[in-house]
Amino acid sequence: MTKRDIIPKVGAVKAFEQLRRRCVDHFRALASVQAAHQYISKLIENEDSLDEIMSSALRSASVMAYARPFTSAKTSTGSVQYPVKQLKEEPGFDLELHEHLIKLRNRMVAHSDYSMLRSTMYLQAVGDSQELPVSLGINVKRLRGIESRDLANRYSRHFAAYITQIAKTFDSEFNELARHVR
Repeated sequence: MTKRDIIPKVGAVKAFEQLRRRCVDHFRALASVQAAHQYISKLIENEDSLDEIMSSALRSASVMAYARPFTSAKTSTGSVQYPVKQLKEEPGFDLELHEHLIKLRNRMVAHSDYSMLRSTMYLQAVGDSQELPVSLGINVKRLRGIESRDLANRYSRHFAAYITQIAKTFDSEFNELARHVR
């Protein structure tokens, strides 16, 4: 065996590194959506015993965990954002719900978009010309629990479809990575 046989070709090393990064991205995405599925499942299982705070926390946690792979993340090699393309092919993947979850994360859960949750201030006064202020108040809205069990189940089915697809892709590419190592 010569030294040339032992040293891999530059192209092979680059291909291996790209595949390795994809496998890590797949696994990170899978872990995030599995967490999202666990949170929404816990909400469904305990629907009758959860107070508004716990219901809201589980819903928010499921939205954040689900959206994490689809939100641009900075790495040492640049930005990474998980693609949706192959997921759309999985039976049970709900594109409308996917877009809803990303919008919910971006505009209500992770950030306060005033156009989504308008806050108002009011002044209540008495007297003929309303010259005597009696009370001043502010109405602030926030995300609460989840509207219905049907919506929670829709989240769960969607998360499960995503888990199935990403697990298949991860297994395939991880096995390919293992072949490269051998």
